[in-house]
Amino acid sequence: MLRIVGLLLGMVAAAGCGESGPSKTSAELPNQVGEPGKGDWRTNAYTDFRGEVRVDDTFVDTYQPAGAALYQGYTLELEEGDIVDIRVAGLSSGFDAVAGLYGPQRRSGAWGNLIAANDDAPEGGTLNSHIPFEAAKTGKYLVIVRDYSFEDGDFSLSVSCAGGTCEANQCKPLVCEEYCEFGHQLDYLGCEQCSCNPAPSCQWINPPPYVRCAGIETYGKNPVDGTCCQYPSPCYIPEGYEHFATEGACLGLAAEGEGCSLYGTQCQNGLECQFVCPDGSTDGNCNLGINPSGTCVSTAPAAECQTDADCVVTGCSGQMCAPEARFSTCEYRPEYACYGEPTTSCGCNNGSCGWDQTDALTACLAGN
Repeated sequence: MLRIVGLLLGMVAAAGCGESGPSKTSAELPNQVGEPGKGDWRTNAYTDFRGEVRVDDTFVDTYQPAGAALYQGYTLELEEGDIVDIRVAGLSSGFDAVAGLYGPQRRSGAWGNLIAANDDAPEGGTLNSHIPFEAAKTGKYLVIVRDYSFEDGDFSLSVSCAGGTCEANQCKPLVCEEYCEFGHQLDYLGCEQCSCNPAPSCQWINPPPYVRCAGIETYGKNPVDGTCCQYPSPCYIPEGYEHFATEGACLGLAAEGEGCSLYGTQCQNGLECQFVCPDGSTDGNCNLGINPSGTCVSTAPAAECQTDADCVVTGCSGQMCAPEARFSTCEYRPEYACYGEPTTSCGCNNGSCGWDQTDALTACLAGN
């Protein structure tokens, strides 16, 4: 017991602040590289085994050392000749990752001594860990992770194929194909991993609940109380909820051209219910004892013109530009002489007929 306590204290005392530079492996992980004659008991005794990570996979987890469990372990199946990049990246601010690799596992269940380790990635600039590794034997390997100072924090463990016998950049099984617009997959940080055809395809991330689709707003209706909630993608909508492309559809609001009523189905924003009453009128209050029905129509005013040809010069003195001939009083004003060629012209502007506001027209009006 004293031996175990002394060992733990020695390991804690060896911990310090992470820094970029050469890998530091001394007194950071059980069964260090090049330590002959050490038993395997330390690897198992101090490791919390958390699950399996696969090649071209990402495992997101929280480091929380408790008691003797100073390390968190993740198994990894490799084939002889596989060349992989093992990376541990801190997701919490200040998380200083330390990673070690053991294996392949023996029939006895032992992992053997440490075969590779890294504190600060050789690329520099981060506190992340990077272990490039080529498997000399087929079998189950063990990746163990810790924070340099044994502080709690979130991190990701990713294993990617770098060559050899493994197949690099394979797209994962896609979900929600009918909803996604973009032909690529992203990892949990939003970094593009590979392209998938034909589009549309989905973004993918493991483990749940990180599955998501890209850039699509959608709505889901709670089957219990009927409330509608907005979600970033259909992938987030809980099971049993109905899917809707718009909030109006989720709320049961009718779109343009669809049926509506005075006391029932309402129209979406920008539309109004054009009622048809029993007497043929469109007055919604024609009979308060009846629920008149109608059709959702746009409230936007109709354009009076589409092209310049839809507008004419009119008025007693030719001073007006309108979609049809109009009457006006026949008194003459000097500024009326400004309306016409070559000073300006009558035409259609944004759906309305009017005189072209030229510099010549402005100058002419200022002189009268």
